[in-house]
Amino acid sequence: MSREGRRRLVLGIVRIMAVSSVAALVLWGAWEVVRAVRENSHPSVVAKGQMVKDIRLITDGTLDRSWVLSALALPKNATLLGLDLKKLRDRILAHGQVIHATVEVEYPSTLVVRTKERFPVARVRIESEGGLKDLLVARDGVAFAGVGFDVAMTDALPWLKDVNVLPVAGMAMVSDLLTKSKLEAEHLYQTWHAVSLARLESDGVIEVQTKNDLRVRFATNQDFFLQLARLDWILDNAGRGTGQVPSRIDLTNHVQVAVVLAPPAPSPVKGEFATQVPTSAKPAVFPAFPNLSFPTTTKREF
Repeated sequence: MSREGRRRLVLGIVRIMAVSSVAALVLWGAWEVVRAVRENSHPSVVAKGQMVKDIRLITDGTLDRSWVLSALALPKNATLLGLDLKKLRDRILAHGQVIHATVEVEYPSTLVVRTKERFPVARVRIESEGGLKDLLVARDGVAFAGVGFDVAMTDALPWLKDVNVLPVAGMAMVSDLLTKSKLEAEHLYQTWHAVSLARLESDGVIEVQTKNDLRVRFATNQDFFLQLARLDWILDNAGRGTGQVPSRIDLTNHVQVAVVLAPPAPSPVKGEFATQVPTSAKPAVFPAFPNLSFPTTTKREF
């Protein structure tokens, strides 16, 4: 065979070997792909590879991981592919403390819950099947049991009175008064015991009852800061030198402020068998404010 013939023969053999090798590699790759798909589609492998192993809570409030575990109530050995995320989100939102929530899957094995929480501004006591129940109330009027809040903080919140239905209507205005008082006149806020909503919807009036039973009426159509300033001045000056203290203060009139003074407490009578006779003196009317920009005081019916 000539030199040229031998060269062509060798090149032919090389081509055949190269084509065979490529074909073999393609067939092997296709087989591996098919085998991998079959293995990964097996139910037991999916359950093992995507089982929920961790639940992470991201929130802006006081809820914790133990709470979210209880709220989600996932079955044992739950898998990510088997979860109904919308249903889980609804379970989280069923708790009034949560105002917004998302539930997401983070592969390979984590469930992430993000929540935005309500913050309480007052308390309310309602009747339930199990008896009386105390709830916290947020600015939007939603009442909820409350999880993780400091007991001292919640015990300092004022009670709501004359609440007919939940959520509480007009709570945003009440929240503005409570917030303004706490920030601008905390010494007054600390004395507040209850807030009546009986005349809020009809007259735009919020009545506050203090711990010593002073009743103060605020108007929702007037600046709360100015009304708090008037209240502070009255409490500092009313009944000075007479032993009398205000029992009713009405701040709802733009021009006049009505203040009714309670009669002074009877002095203790000395003597072993002496008894105290209650006084029936008519409450006095707080006099005009001297040389101040505050409105003149006159008597009004409470």
